[in-house]
Amino acid sequence: MSELSTTNVLMRINAIKTLLRNRPTLLSILFPGDGKRFDTTANPDTLDLEDTADILARLAWDIWNGAGSVEFDRVLHELPEEDFEAFIDSMKDFAALRKKIRHAYATGTQND
Repeated sequence: MSELSTTNVLMRINAIKTLLRNRPTLLSILFPGDGKRFDTTANPDTLDLEDTADILARLAWDIWNGAGSVEFDRVLHELPEEDFEAFIDSMKDFAALRKKIRHAYATGTQND
């Protein structure tokens, strides 16, 4: 795995963990065992979660996949304040990933 790919995975994991910092149960579901690997079998559609946890699990998957399925309206209006702040902080982590990826391609240090 290239350095950029490794960084990509680690920064996504950090962003997800930031997002879920107020939800240790959900964090343990999505990062079982030693907590170092995202469980790609823990799909939000198969988990029986209450509304807020469902939104957060879907956001975690959006971060992992790099694509969105969560309606932004739900993030703005349905998340409790502490989870909304965690979401904002996780996006800061994700912004750092985006900058690193763009820099790697712009400088030619990454070409895959």
